[in-house]
Amino acid sequence: MSFVKEDDVYQEFIKHIQDYMFNNTTICKTIENKIRENYNIKKTNVNTSDNKKTNSIQVNNDDNNIIIPNENDSLFWCLYIIKNGFMNYSQLTNINIVLEKQLKIEYVERLRKEKQLIKQFKFDSIVNVENKLVNENSIDNKTFLTLCVLGNLNIFLIINKTYYELKMNDSNKFYVIQFFNDKKRYGFEEVTKEVLDNYKTLYYKLDNIDKPIKSLSSYSVVELMDICKKLGIETIDTNKSTDNKEKTKSKKELYESIIKYF
Repeated sequence: MSFVKEDDVYQEFIKHIQDYMFNNTTICKTIENKIRENYNIKKTNVNTSDNKKTNSIQVNNDDNNIIIPNENDSLFWCLYIIKNGFMNYSQLTNINIVLEKQLKIEYVERLRKEKQLIKQFKFDSIVNVENKLVNENSIDNKTFLTLCVLGNLNIFLIINKTYYELKMNDSNKFYVIQFFNDKKRYGFEEVTKEVLDNYKTLYYKLDNIDKPIKSLSSYSVVELMDICKKLGIETIDTNKSTDNKEKTKSKKELYESIIKYF
């Protein structure tokens, strides 16, 4: 007579029910199937000869150092290339919504492991960041900066003549990220300190990405005029100016013009 060990029975049982267990593998598989269903994506074999590479790169004509991913969520793919390198990006055989969601879900898992680090910077709540990654078609600036914290990256984010600087390490390696209206996509470049310093003279610095301007009492008239200059805001009061003399806006008027800009 032969006897079956209890451990063998347990292992056999686990083998049969593992497809129904609630773990990261089944979660990812469920989300992948849902994405395919919603976007009507047929499952293909990435090793077949019919499978063609769909990812591509646009390079800004004015500066060959600027790389603009061709994917819809170009901000996320800027991050991917910065973190993983252009070579790894170019070797991806097929970039589609399924692959993108899989990569984003990996970030969700990392977020949950690094909650304390994320809370230090307070760009957005973890719930909101997870929602952007899992449920939205593209990430926003705050989600991008949160992921850059995870990646320990030095980032210089340009937003409508303003900039936000994230310095995560002591190296001189900085990446400038900005949106190109003509291409409707984000692009990035690795820059030298000289280029970075030049950007800082051109654009207005954001100390808080959610609160671009402080209270009126925090600024002098000269400081407000400098902010207006960087934002391209008119400082002359045309209603009060005469042919002989231009009239500068008052401190309150300058401040209100900046508020309207944001």
